[in-house]
Amino acid sequence: QVVDDAAGTTNSIINNLRLPNSGQYYVIATRYGKELGGTEGEYTLTLASGVQFTSTDLTALNLPVGDISVLLTWNNSTDLQLLVRDPVGDSVYDDAAQINSGGQLLLNGNVQCVRAEGTPTSYIYWPQGFLRAGIYEVDVWFQSICNDATAVEFTLTILVNGQPLVQEVRRPTLDQHFVVNFTVGPDGQPSAGQGGFVVDNATGIDYTSEVPVAITFNTPATGTIAPDNAFDVYTFDGSAGQTVTISMNAISQTLDTKLLLIAPSGIQVAENDDADPLLANTNGRTTNSLIASYTLQETGPYTIIATRYGIQFGGTIGAYRVLVEG
Repeated sequence: QVVDDAAGTTNSIINNLRLPNSGQYYVIATRYGKELGGTEGEYTLTLASGVQFTSTDLTALNLPVGDISVLLTWNNSTDLQLLVRDPVGDSVYDDAAQINSGGQLLLNGNVQCVRAEGTPTSYIYWPQGFLRAGIYEVDVWFQSICNDATAVEFTLTILVNGQPLVQEVRRPTLDQHFVVNFTVGPDGQPSAGQGGFVVDNATGIDYTSEVPVAITFNTPATGTIAPDNAFDVYTFDGSAGQTVTISMNAISQTLDTKLLLIAPSGIQVAENDDADPLLANTNGRTTNSLIASYTLQETGPYTIIATRYGIQFGGTIGAYRVLVEG
């Protein structure tokens, strides 16, 4: 992680960073511009360990400790939505407070901008005896400002078998989604995945190092998004003025698809997460992706990134079919 200025100062801070692996880390202390910069002087470098949340803290909040416990707290009157997607793709959140795998929403803070008493808190858990192996995805959405202009800071805590696994402190902006995933192994042992804010572009993924697969017009190609493969790259030759439609449909498991289209110039020109509501399935929506009737502005090789919601932070997996028509 790289940080130049902390809020309101030219000092620097890396705050509440969750270390992804055990081992030796290096801190590089420098100045703006490094060799090119002109500022100089003494500095103080401080390293502090965060306070780890435990199951005892849940008990102190009068909350039951489950096989899986996901706690969200924040600091003001805004409305944040907490959602957890289970290994079969079912989601527990305010519109579905209980799901078949046992997940339950017990607390829902500041819902519809009604300020909760005390600290706004949302809590989703799986009671003891309901631990299921697989990949879980946690999504925090800043969905309404609720006439509160103060900066939002939330703390997301995940415990599995009563043991702390993830704690993230973040400051979202309106409509941002923070996503993190974790896996429960067949032996019941958990492992944390990456976490970060969802973006509608290829930021953070090195797709240019991938060898793209050539895709033929009107001939579907198939692939698989897996824990070790967050995206696939395809290419096709297009001409300026040509109209194309690109679809990506999940054909197995939990996959929540996402499409990105990169022009020959390297500029992203289109993206889609969920297809048009008119294509909704019987549950009222579809998580398949569609870039419909897009008119190409350049001639040359176009790049398709076939991925999932949350990209490197997401947890859904499965096979898919991608098709370019035009």
